[in-house]
Amino acid sequence: MDGNRRFVQFPHPGPEHKPDRSGGKGWNTLRHNHARKFMEFDGRWTEEDGSAGSGSLRAWGEWEAESELIRELIRPGQDSQYPRYLWRPFYAPKKNYRLLHNTDPFIFGERLLYSNCKQVSLPSLTRLERGSVIAFGSSMKIEGEWKWALDTVLVVADSLMYAASEARQVLADTTSEVFLAVTGGPIMAREKASFRLYFGATPEDPVEGMYSYFPAMPAQGDAGFPRPLIDLPRKYLNPSSRQSPKGVRSNRTSEELREIWNSLVAQTIEAGLVLGTHAALPERR
Repeated sequence: MDGNRRFVQFPHPGPEHKPDRSGGKGWNTLRHNHARKFMEFDGRWTEEDGSAGSGSLRAWGEWEAESELIRELIRPGQDSQYPRYLWRPFYAPKKNYRLLHNTDPFIFGERLLYSNCKQVSLPSLTRLERGSVIAFGSSMKIEGEWKWALDTVLVVADSLMYAASEARQVLADTTSEVFLAVTGGPIMAREKASFRLYFGATPEDPVEGMYSYFPAMPAQGDAGFPRPLIDLPRKYLNPSSRQSPKGVRSNRTSEELREIWNSLVAQTIEAGLVLGTHAALPERR
C-alpha cells in the first residue's frame, strides 16, 4: 500500500435517533437510515494540556444496536445542533442479523475501528496506508450555510483484509465479541465481498504523534454539546459533501497529515471539548 497515505473526509447521515414507542431504542433496521446517538459511557480522554482523564464520558457516535434512554435533554435556546436524547448503549445478540444495520465506525474498545462502509463502491478505501487520517462527520445547513460537523477521527495504525463470510474466524483474535456481534453479525449475514479492517492509533501507540479520537465531554447533569464544526482548506474538505468520501485518491505527505490532524484537534478543543480516546464496550443483555 506504499504511497496511499491519505486524508479522507467521510460523510455519513447526521440526524439524531429518536426513541421507539417503548421509550428505548431497538436495533436499527434496514428500513431506516443510519443516524447518530448522543451517548454516555465510561471512558478515557485527553485534555487541552495533554493530560489524561478517565470517568463517565458523553459523545456523539454511531451505535445501531439497542440503547436505553437515560433522559431527554434540554436544548439551550432550542438549538437543534444540541442533542435531544441521552443514551446508554447495549446489545442483545440475534439469531439473524440480515435486516439489521451494522455499526461503523466502531468507537468502543481499546482501539477505534473502521471495517466496511463504502468499501465495495470505493475500493480505494481498502488501500489506506498507516498514518492516513479519516474524519467521519456530517454535512449540515446552519443559518443558510453548509457546515461540516465532526464526530470521529481515525488515524490508521494497522489493518487487515477479511472476507465477510469469514469475519468471525479471521477477526476473533483482534476484535471484541461486541464488535463481532454488532458490526460483524450484519456483515456476515448480508455481504459476500472482502473488506479491510482498520485499527486506530492510540495515545499510547500513536503514529507520528497522531492518534484516533472522538469529540467528547465529561458527563455532568443534563449537559450535551453540538458536534464541533470543522473548517479546512477546500482541497481537503467540502462542507456540503453528504455522500461520497473525499480524498480517497489523493496522496498526502506526512507533514500535511499532521497539519490536518492538528487542526482537527485544535478546532475540537476550541469548541470546549476533550479528545475521547477510549469508550468502554457496551454490555450484553
